[in-house]
Amino acid sequence: MFTALPVVRTRIKAMALYASTAGLAAVLTLAFFISGDPTIGQGYELSAIAAAIIGGTALAGGRGSVPGAVVGALILAAVASALVFFDVPINSTTFATVILAVAADSALRRFRGRRT
Repeated sequence: MFTALPVVRTRIKAMALYASTAGLAAVLTLAFFISGDPTIGQGYELSAIAAAIIGGTALAGGRGSVPGAVVGALILAAVASALVFFDVPINSTTFATVILAVAADSALRRFRGRRT
């Protein structure tokens, strides 16, 4: 039960924060690319989900943290840089990202199963 918690006000604040950060990202993207294109961020969803999973968020949900997602994003960026360094074709990086995310999820599930 939400006792003494202003749910409507909290939702409005969350949406205002979301809209502000989305607007800031749009302005920065426009300044960087010097053009507007609605498909610039297409395909980043997989990277965001993979970073969260690599950072410790359970694929089925229920567990995870923001610092873990940040660490997952750093690991994913390091792997992407390594793949570029070793001249891996760009089409294979998406496949490698998915494999890494699934392997991290199964390893974390196995590790959590041993701890409890």
